[in-house]
Amino acid sequence: MNTPDTTHTPSQLIAQLTRISKTYVSGENRLEVLKDFSLDISSGDFVAIQGKSGSGKTTLLNILGLLDSDYCGEYRIYSPDRGMVPTRTLRDAELSRLRNEVLGFVFQHFNLLEHLTCLENTMLPASFTKQHEDNATYRRKAMQLLEQFNVADKADNHPSQLSGGQKQRVAIARAMLMNPRMILCDEPTGALDAQTSQEIIQCFRTQNSQSGTAFVIVTHDDDVASQCQRIIRM
Repeated sequence: MNTPDTTHTPSQLIAQLTRISKTYVSGENRLEVLKDFSLDISSGDFVAIQGKSGSGKTTLLNILGLLDSDYCGEYRIYSPDRGMVPTRTLRDAELSRLRNEVLGFVFQHFNLLEHLTCLENTMLPASFTKQHEDNATYRRKAMQLLEQFNVADKADNHPSQLSGGQKQRVAIARAMLMNPRMILCDEPTGALDAQTSQEIIQCFRTQNSQSGTAFVIVTHDDDVASQCQRIIRM
């Protein structure tokens, strides 16, 4: 159900959706997937998004991830320079910077680049940043993350040499490189067996509790959803 969420105080906010509506139009057909949808995401949140196919889960994730701006309503997001800002006031360069430095993304099928090693995949977000850190600093960060997620011994391997769980751990390390405030996960355990899925969720929970990184997880898995603080049903 698309219902308002106003649990958190503004000082903690990372993302705030207010009365978001989204309709897909194809010829004479109109499909309304979001209607007056409001949601606050704050530091430390661990949120599951569930719903049937076509209910708007991926649309919601795309809006939160600054990948879709074709909607009605207001989306305000945290900017390190300016605090909470309306996304419609931001130019493409600023949106790209926020996607890279404030947000992280973890996908069902990992989205690792096969021609890069695991270390190079983990360091990829640094290629798009203007933060003043040299390559050696990012390399150290990447190796620390690979060690944190128990895949440091795979740093020089390519994705084709890894299991599904190992690939997802590398993808999580990549998502964490820029110290994001919020990580958006689209069915992150959908391609994994039950034991590996639990290990991945534990990685998320550890990062969430230690660093306050907010997680928004689209999942069809009730076991995954039951481990989240909040479940939003679309």
